[in-house]
Amino acid sequence: MKLYLVRHAKSERNAGHNSNEDKLTEDGKEQARRLGKYFHNVNLDKIYCSTLTRTKETLEEIKPYVKNVPLIYSKKIIEQDIGIYRKNGKDDWKNYFKDSIKSGKHIVDFKPRRGESMRETYNRARKFFNYLTRNHKDNSILVISHMIFLRYLILIILNLDILEARLINLSNAAVSSFTLDKKGKVKQYHIDDFHHLLKYGVKNK
Repeated sequence: MKLYLVRHAKSERNAGHNSNEDKLTEDGKEQARRLGKYFHNVNLDKIYCSTLTRTKETLEEIKPYVKNVPLIYSKKIIEQDIGIYRKNGKDDWKNYFKDSIKSGKHIVDFKPRRGESMRETYNRARKFFNYLTRNHKDNSILVISHMIFLRYLILIILNLDILEARLINLSNAAVSSFTLDKKGKVKQYHIDDFHHLLKYGVKNK
């Protein structure tokens, strides 16, 4: 299996704005179009995309370059739901971490009210990877998702502990790619590649 993992392009929240819907910025749309140019020459068998607005808008800009590729929108690959700490168009990580300490639980096991813990997100990523290895052993797959979910999915693929996530950062519109054998073992991989954002940039006159 050839697996391409893409974090959505720059959204309004990524740009520092409060946004309930969190659509792509104009820069984000351009990033997504350059992703499309990258994947234009990639032979994809299927695309999986999160159901959240910023991922769907990223895919919309990619679509003209990858026509006739079957796609599935899935809630199974949405971002971690931080429950009550997502409000007024922003994510309140400061109080999330503060309350996790008060709870006496490890940060990865702290479950916010009306949300899910980091470990639950990690386990959700594991289930999705198991699904991919069962159903797409010989396929080329594109997954468009979010930073926390994709960090955990990368850790699952590389058989790394959940705490390693603190050392990984994924850029907007970056591609992480993996070549796996039929047993799901990694043969080759590249993380957080954004060369396409420069390759398809506007040249100086």
